Amino acid sequence: MREWTQRELLERTEQTEHDGSSFAVFIYTPLCGTCKVAERMLQVIEAMRPNLPLFKGNINFMPELAATWQIRSVPCIAAVRGGNPQALIYSVQSVDALDLRLSEFLKIKE
Repeated sequence: MREWTQRELLERTEQTEHDGSSFAVFIYTPLCGTCKVAERMLQVIEAMRPNLPLFKGNINFMPELAATWQIRSVPCIAAVRGGNPQALIYSVQSVDALDLRLSEFLKIKE
């Protein structure tokens, strides 16, 4: 999972507005234990789906994005399409549940 800066995420978000693409971004803080568990789950999903458009970003360096997207807490996985987050996922129950939700929002085929 590649780490993106706020600028890169805002540029990519703008791009989705024009080309209709989608991606997910895992928003975290480095000292959050739950974030580490969620990141590990996402790494498992990424291993199962290597072409998954999934990135990560440290919320401490994204104040504008956090305010614009109204991120309430971390970990948060934002599914972005059409220039806006279509879903903010705060609950990371299991790898299967998370994979299903990401697949639905990102329109991923088996």
